[in-house]
Amino acid sequence: MLHPATQRLAEDMAGLLARDPHDLPDAALLEDTETLLRLHRRLDGLITTQLQVLDTRDVTTTERGRGTRAWLVEEQLLSRPEANTRMRLARSSLTRPAITDALRAGEIGLDHATTIVTFLPSLPSADQREEAEKLLLEAAKDTDPTTLGRGLRELADRLCLHETAEERAVRRHEGRYLRLTHTIGQMIHLDGMLDPVQGATVEKALTALMTPGGEIDFRTPEQTRADALADLAKLALNCGQLPDTAGEPTQICLIAQVEDLTRQLSPGDTPTTTLDGDTTITPNTLRMLACDAAIIPIVMRGQSEILDLARSTRTWN
Repeated sequence: MLHPATQRLAEDMAGLLARDPHDLPDAALLEDTETLLRLHRRLDGLITTQLQVLDTRDVTTTERGRGTRAWLVEEQLLSRPEANTRMRLARSSLTRPAITDALRAGEIGLDHATTIVTFLPSLPSADQREEAEKLLLEAAKDTDPTTLGRGLRELADRLCLHETAEERAVRRHEGRYLRLTHTIGQMIHLDGMLDPVQGATVEKALTALMTPGGEIDFRTPEQTRADALADLAKLALNCGQLPDTAGEPTQICLIAQVEDLTRQLSPGDTPTTTLDGDTTITPNTLRMLACDAAIIPIVMRGQSEILDLARSTRTWN
């Protein structure tokens, strides 16, 4: 049964959605939108609090047979990164209630809170974490999350004035990380932090590979850098010096049904090609991978009978 306040909110939301924003004057439309954005932040704070209670009581396990994070993904259809973010904030609210309070008040947004919660554990002492939390909450009221994130390293240096150069280098090195997250759209999101030496090494390698793609290159600098990173990975795979386990270049297992090999394809037939048996790729992508791949032909009858499993070859016959 819904709480009466939640029921009233749902009814009021229906009224808001039924109106036409084109009917509002410019000034009223702007003020109304600002209010809705502030309410959105406050609702994120409320949801954070309720998720913390749900998780503490283990309600979703009792009522739905799955943990809170799994419930968010499987029943509420949140992406895994968003579910992880919301659970991190919910669990941190027990030890960092000021962050949740600022969110509930609409003073900061969900991205602000996530940035602060993620950064605080990197500081070495409890006193530094407490001081940083206060400074960051004040800064977040007038700063967008991206700018706030950029200033975190400078803040860490200011809070560690008594570090030696060696201690600072160790702290920075221990703060390194790299996360690769698969998105709903089958893209891969990269997020990370490198120490100064690692960063300079990677940056120098990427710069060397950021060559123009012809006389006219329509790629943005960000797209060129992404292509350079992929090229760097290809060079590493093809150099022959990576570990034997998971260090081989691309292998293409070409799986064909014997029936497909003994008949002519009709117009409109569309072969299905996947990467790792999951992600769908286009024929052009397959051709690109085949340029540097070890190709293993496999002839099948049905789903489980292998008629021929050949050795890998580096060229098409």
